[in-house]
Amino acid sequence: MRPHWGEPDFTRWMFGVQDEDEHVRGCPQCQAELSRLSVVRQSVTAEPEVSNEFLAAQRRSILNRLQEPARWMRARVWAPVSAGVVFAALGVALLLPTKPAQQPMFTESDRKFFTEISSMEQSSEPRAIEPIHNMFEE
Repeated sequence: MRPHWGEPDFTRWMFGVQDEDEHVRGCPQCQAELSRLSVVRQSVTAEPEVSNEFLAAQRRSILNRLQEPARWMRARVWAPVSAGVVFAALGVALLLPTKPAQQPMFTESDRKFFTEISSMEQSSEPRAIEPIHNMFEE
């Protein structure tokens, strides 16, 4: 006598790849598992119950939406209009000349700095000689 069916055997039977053999026909444990699995297969593959009221409500909803074109027509008209207004406002905002705030080119500390630099540059003696001049008083 063959051993009990395992999970792969039952899976192949569920998908219709493997048929029952003499062991399954004679074994009460395997037969019980096949019965349980056949109930599961029938519940999974059964057509769902849909009431006629549900289907009728769906049909009425579809017909109501088809007969009310005004709602989607308004959206079809206003969407391009609003997009055009936004683009026009953006174009006007980008094309208007903007004047940056006038800031002075140089501040007072900058003027002092440049004056000091120019006086150093105009002197014929290098700056490194200045400590030597301080050693001798005239």
